[in-house]
Amino acid sequence: MPTILPHDARASNRLAVFDYLRAAGPASRANAAKSIGLSAPTVGKIAEQLLADGLLEEEDSPPPAVDTPDHFAPRDRTGRPSRPLRLNRTRESILALQIGVHNTRLSALPIAGPQKDPATNEPTSERSWPITFKTPASREAFIRDLASAVRSLHNPDTAAIAISVPGALDESTGLTLLSPNIPWLHNVNLGTLVH
Repeated sequence: MPTILPHDARASNRLAVFDYLRAAGPASRANAAKSIGLSAPTVGKIAEQLLADGLLEEEDSPPPAVDTPDHFAPRDRTGRPSRPLRLNRTRESILALQIGVHNTRLSALPIAGPQKDPATNEPTSERSWPITFKTPASREAFIRDLASAVRSLHNPDTAAIAISVPGALDESTGLTLLSPNIPWLHNVNLGTLVH
């Protein structure tokens, strides 16, 4: 039987809360706890950490007065009404990097992704790529140009990096397997490259 260490359980529970809110949308702490199968205090503590890290935010409006598994608890209970949690829609904590054959583009995005029109479920505006530079001919030049581009974004709150490359990628190792149009990108670990 494998041993589960406390830090493994904490990381697993944190991911469970984040994934639940990503999939279900805004939810109260109590509903998240019920749906995930964790205690309310555990979810409350994780939520406070995710709020402090800027990955979640609280909605301004109190939850609707319905009590179904997909909604929040009714507001006729005593005490302060809960504020639904959701993925942060404003703080740009994802660095999107698109390495192209000719150009490389860079943008900072909220963890919740682009805002969507509720009626059409389409993004409300085109994705913005504020930084574009010519894809260099060498790995060293790429690292130099990328570092300069990242500094110009003025975004110290990066929690994750999403990378798009032209070619085949082994997702388990992060290695590019084939990139015929950018030879220096072949057999490169992307995590190491952008770190």
